[in-house]
Amino acid sequence: MIYNEEGIKQRIAEILTILIDKDINEQIKLAYKYIYSDPKSSLTKSRIALEKIVSDVYLKETGQDSRGSSLGNILNNPSFNHRIAIPILNLMRHIKAMGNIGPHPGPGNAKDAIRVLDSLLDIVEWYVQSYKTSETSQEKQQVFQDSEVSKADKEFQAGEEARLTGDRLEAATHYKKAAELGHVESQFVLGLLFYEGIIETDYASAIQWFKRAAEQGHAGAQAKLGSIYRRGTGGEVNLLEAFFWFKKAAVQGDPDSQFCLAEIYYNAQGVEQNYNKAIEWYSKAAEQGHAEAQYNLGLMYDGGYGMERDPNRAMKWYHRAAEQGHAQAQFYLGCKYEYGDTGIQSELKQAVEWFTRAAVQGHTGAQNTLGTMYSNGNGVEENLKQAVGWYRKAAELGDEGAQYNLAGMYEHGLGVAQDLEQALGWYRKAAEKGLQPAQIIVEGTEKRMQAVEQYKIGAEQGDVNAQYRLGLAYADSTGLGKDYKLALEWYKRAAKQGHEDAHLQLGAMFEYGWGVEKDPEQAVGWYRKAAEQGVDRAQYRLGVAYAKGNGVAKDYEQALEWFKKAAEQGNAWAHNSIGDLYARGLGVPQNLIQAVEWYQKATTLESNTLAIANLRNTLYRLGVMYTQGSKVAKDYREAVKWFRRAAEKGSVAAEYSLGYAYEHGFGVVQDQAHAVEWYRRAAEREHAAAQYRLGDMYAKGIGVEQDQPQAEQWYKKAAEQGFEGESLGWTPKGHTTIRFNSF
Repeated sequence: MIYNEEGIKQRIAEILTILIDKDINEQIKLAYKYIYSDPKSSLTKSRIALEKIVSDVYLKETGQDSRGSSLGNILNNPSFNHRIAIPILNLMRHIKAMGNIGPHPGPGNAKDAIRVLDSLLDIVEWYVQSYKTSETSQEKQQVFQDSEVSKADKEFQAGEEARLTGDRLEAATHYKKAAELGHVESQFVLGLLFYEGIIETDYASAIQWFKRAAEQGHAGAQAKLGSIYRRGTGGEVNLLEAFFWFKKAAVQGDPDSQFCLAEIYYNAQGVEQNYNKAIEWYSKAAEQGHAEAQYNLGLMYDGGYGMERDPNRAMKWYHRAAEQGHAQAQFYLGCKYEYGDTGIQSELKQAVEWFTRAAVQGHTGAQNTLGTMYSNGNGVEENLKQAVGWYRKAAELGDEGAQYNLAGMYEHGLGVAQDLEQALGWYRKAAEKGLQPAQIIVEGTEKRMQAVEQYKIGAEQGDVNAQYRLGLAYADSTGLGKDYKLALEWYKRAAKQGHEDAHLQLGAMFEYGWGVEKDPEQAVGWYRKAAEQGVDRAQYRLGVAYAKGNGVAKDYEQALEWFKKAAEQGNAWAHNSIGDLYARGLGVPQNLIQAVEWYQKATTLESNTLAIANLRNTLYRLGVMYTQGSKVAKDYREAVKWFRRAAEKGSVAAEYSLGYAYEHGFGVVQDQAHAVEWYRRAAEREHAAAQYRLGDMYAKGIGVEQDQPQAEQWYKKAAEQGFEGESLGWTPKGHTTIRFNSF
């Protein structure tokens, strides 16, 4: 055996004159070519040549096709290997073992590549002597130095020189000649020329040449094929093919392919979703400086995908991507420094720095956020002009949030001269993009404009309804052009003609100070005019004024009278307020049963959340009275009845009390399982005493199977709310206060 390059070179030149098999010849040439530049590939090429020889020998010896059988299985097959001389069989097994090194990580070894190629040449000589006849022709007796490989290199170099001079057609001609001789880089370049349309756009030809380069192990070509099949460029999307080629390139260390492979695993594109695999490939690409992979790896740690959430590791990767100029990573860093996170302190100056770095790259979210920070003086000195500048940059790039904010600056004249026309224009742009607050403003503005156009002439001619409607249009808080002074003027003109709702609106303006100084007495005067005309809302507001002593001496009996007048007309708020008077004993003897009836009426008239809350609280309070014997005879059965009604209305305190009743058999047949059920309902709604009792039930196995971890969990939840088991009873500490807020 000859373990030196010159000896190998001479043997190859001789063998190529006698071996008449184009595929095997090509693999031998490539194995020689890659000895020093890529020893692993040289080993692989030697193995491929061996596979072709063994396949042919197997067919000749057994009469069977070896397709579907691995090289190892063939060499271990007794019906085959006993026909092969032992020294040759050992050489085959040696090449098979060493050839396996090729696809694996590591630099490879040129000496190993030479030894394996030399062994292969021994097998080739045996193969030719045993199974091939010598065919001598002038075309197949090439000297190695003048082989296709050296010709291909020359053609590739000529292509490069033509490209540098700008002669694309000449370059393409040379690249094609080299590519047809098997020159891998020329095959890749030729694929690019067709793919990018430098000669002509021909995706089929591009794929053909990329494949020829990819099959020779060219990572760039493999990556390009992955991208083509993933996007369906020039044909249909084929995610399996995309995965196949990306994987080959990724294993060779191509960072773009590693990133794409991570994306495929993350998005379940042709494979099952696998966050761990996604993290593995994002990490490989990120460690090579791939900014998008670094950012995405940050997102994985930030969101806790396939692992526990780790904001600090997320920050590390956001930083690495951001330092490379990744705008979205810079924006995320800004957000982290603005709001803070677990283990991360809020640092507004840092936030401004990162938002600015993203904003100058055109990141609209960062630009809009900077606008808000300058507008509010958050982390920077307040500067409304700067705010307008940043809002405008993002707005002009189509960011609807910035468009809305810029409109607000024009509407109120902040950092820019007030301009309602400009404001409406920007609100419209944001509304067209679906931003609901902007849509409401645009709709309100258009409604006001239509109303003014519709009613102004009639109002000026003395039409009382038009005057009132015009007042409403100017007072409407939605949209641009609101003008309380004009609203007040038109309401007064309508009121002068006796319009009852105009009286009501004037009362509201003076009560709340809309466009005028607050004046409770004037408000009462206007409400009284409307109330005496039968306007239920005015009657209700007059009742509130008497109940609060707002603009008139406090008088609960007068309040009750006006509330009842409004209630007779179906005013739900008046029903609710009467319930409050009975619940609190104001102007009438306290009577919770009466209070419940009034609250119940209020809830049936409309979805009045305050009335529902008051009804729920009063039902619970009745239950408490019967447990304590307060103003009524103690009666646990009656207490349970009221607690049950309160629980049906959503009272968490009543749910706890029902649990207590079932646990101890107060007013019901003792039933520990029912007790656990009611305690659980209340505990899941953060009732601390219920959480503590549920912990006890699990700890002692009462009404439920004993479960110490569950017990500890519920004890912990109660303790986090500061509850340690004190004052357990019908109404534990901290759960007895009832508030009524109708007036």
